[in-house]
Formats: sequence, C-alpha cells, structure tokens
Amino acid sequence: MDNTIETIKNQLDNVDRLLDEYEKEIHLPILDTPGEENELQQYLSMNRNVLEKLNPIDCGQIAYRLSQFSFFLQRLYNREKARSIWASNYLNKIIAPQLGSYDKYMKYDAKVALIVEENSSANALQKVLIHCTQRMERLESLASELKHLSSIIKSIQWTKGTYNG
Repeated sequence: MDNTIETIKNQLDNVDRLLDEYEKEIHLPILDTPGEENELQQYLSMNRNVLEKLNPIDCGQIAYRLSQFSFFLQRLYNREKARSIWASNYLNKIIAPQLGSYDKYMKYDAKVALIVEENSSANALQKVLIHCTQRMERLESLASELKHLSSIIKSIQWTKGTYNG
C-alpha cells in the first residue's frame, strides 16, 4: 500500500479513536448494532395481519427497538460526517498553498481537481471524502424514517390500549 494512503488511513483511524473517546466521556455505549441481523428486517416487513395480532406491550417494545436502531443509524451518520469534515479540512490545508500556482481566472473546482490529480495525499483525502459522502447520503434519512415508524407503532399501541383496554 502506498505510504501516503497508509498515513491518511492512520490519521483517519486516529480521528475515529478520538470520536470513540469523546463518546466514552459522555457515557455513550460502544457503537454496536443494537440487534440481531434480521431483527430490523422483521419489523420493517410486518404486514397488517402481524400488526393486528400485536398487543400494546409488543407495540411498545417494537417502538423502543426501532428507536434504538434509529439512534444507531444517526450515530453512524454523525461519525461519517465528522470524518468528512476532517478530510475536507485536511484537503483544504494541502491544496491552499498550491492554488496560487494556477491562473487566477481558472475556476476553483478545476484548480482543486488538478491539485488532487498531482498530489497523492490530496488524492487519498479526496477518496476518503467521496467515500464518506456516499455513506452519509445512504444514511441521511434512515434514522428519521425509523423514528417515524417508531411513532406509528406507538400510535398503534395507544389505539390498542384505548380500544382494547
């Protein structure tokens, strides 16, 4: 593996370590999947017949589990965002001194693209940034959608408790 890429990887690992230390300081548990492999799939694929058979206690427990999954996904998103900010700031630090080497009428994006192409550290950071951005886009709305599903299950719980109680 290229020494530059290895250095960037080590620095990114250090960012992750610092994030882990911060979360430990504020007493968050270790970032780990909150359930078994197929548990979330089971909740997401419940049909009307399954929902009708649930009792209010089941609904409350499922709503809680969905909230846990939502919290987990939000933490994953936040981690990727922190990594992206680090990569972006580090990339800017590398390219800033080189921007003046290019024609002042050249567009900023074109200058950055040329610098990234010529500089292995900038190139490695650009790859990290792209990877983080792709992961953030995949995670972006998942946490809020799970939270919304949790609210729906809580509404079903309330309805079942009100009309069956």
